[in-house]
Amino acid sequence: MSFFKITFKELVENFVGDLDGVSWLPIAEQGAREVIDILPPIYLMRYAPNPVDLYTGGKADWYWSPQDVTYSHSNEVGGPQSKRILKVLRHDGTQWRECNELDFLLFSQASNTNSLYFATNTSPVWTLDTDAGYTKLRVLPAITGSVDAVNSGKVIFVPYPEMITVEDQAAEPSNGIYVDTQFQSAHFIFEDLGFSKDTVNVMALKAGIYITQKLISDAVQDDEDNELLAMLNVQQTSLNAQYEMDMKRLMGAAG
Repeated sequence: MSFFKITFKELVENFVGDLDGVSWLPIAEQGAREVIDILPPIYLMRYAPNPVDLYTGGKADWYWSPQDVTYSHSNEVGGPQSKRILKVLRHDGTQWRECNELDFLLFSQASNTNSLYFATNTSPVWTLDTDAGYTKLRVLPAITGSVDAVNSGKVIFVPYPEMITVEDQAAEPSNGIYVDTQFQSAHFIFEDLGFSKDTVNVMALKAGIYITQKLISDAVQDDEDNELLAMLNVQQTSLNAQYEMDMKRLMGAAG
């Protein structure tokens, strides 16, 4: 498989100019994540990486535990942390059924036959259960089948972009973006990590909006000249208009 890589910093700089000397990484991450939250699942599913298979043999629940790496499921994508879950599926013996998401308290009732939330093969449910320092994705009725067989499951997701160092990436599976030790470049791998080129472009645009907001705030606090503030405000208005237009185009494509 070929990988298309792009320097995210350079992409953002196309909208806001030189970022050297600007603390841009946390803001860029915030903007990128916001785009992932807004786009509908039907659009993101076109670019999602391979689903996580849930099956017996120690892999019925999906989580990543640094305390017990040997039990971690699907190490190449880590656990459900820092990911947007698009769909959870369970096979009922005839077809795949979409699981309904429940909060933990309602999920705890799903095994009670007297509960309105009792889970059956035709009405499965899932939840995120946080315990022992990590988050676990659980499904009811319990996963008891082999891969792609009756009572097995699948989790379709896209990762939220995270700005991490190469050293961190070696210690923990990457969730989409990594930066070098000098924090100068960030790379997306589209084919593996669930982002289309258009999506990444809008991520960079949203990051540029947040960065411009920061520059405006800094300029006001530093009592900069009115000409600079006027230029930044014009830039902000232009970026907002372009972002709204591009998001409408992506949302229309989702239909």
